[in-house]
Amino acid sequence: MAPALIPYIKPYQESKELCERLAKQGLKIEDQNEAEKIIKRYSYYRFKAYLIPFKNNNTKTYNEGSTFENSHLLYQFDCELRSTLFQIIEKIEVGVRSSVDQWITSQTNNPFWYLDSSLFSHNGDQIKTVSRVRDSFKDSKEEFAKHYREKYYNQYCPFYRDLPPAWVAIEIMTFGNVVKLLENITEARIQLRSATLTKLSG
Repeated sequence: MAPALIPYIKPYQESKELCERLAKQGLKIEDQNEAEKIIKRYSYYRFKAYLIPFKNNNTKTYNEGSTFENSHLLYQFDCELRSTLFQIIEKIEVGVRSSVDQWITSQTNNPFWYLDSSLFSHNGDQIKTVSRVRDSFKDSKEEFAKHYREKYYNQYCPFYRDLPPAWVAIEIMTFGNVVKLLENITEARIQLRSATLTKLSG
């Protein structure tokens, strides 16, 4: 049985009051004014997660030698780590997008391959993904998207004549869209499509 819920009635507290409460719980604060500014800047709700490692779960007080400044250093380290990881992930994501498009386009000789339902094992999923891409492309404020919308259309698929080639579309897609396409596309289908094109051109 789920526990009974209770109403939230905790009152709002100024950063000064919050710092005073932390001090009463045994947290040493070297610079009260700076601590208040930090809580105002980051919000106490966010910052208190970085106080947890210094707190004794049994007594609900802070361990001896724990300081507000150490918690702030932990917060800064976490921010820097997140920033570094996001940069690395972004580089990987850009590389994956580019590699996927270049390989499939080179194999199918079709710059609009993501609109080719014959390449996908589940057409329904492909159609949903393309519809999401269309919505994103239509609303995109990116200069390359605006340029294409104002100047071009595609002859490959009349139903999606407003959509751009894959190397443009893949920049609009969320990484989730890219993954969903990859989940439904098979190398065998790409090779079959490539072989068919070779026969037709031969």
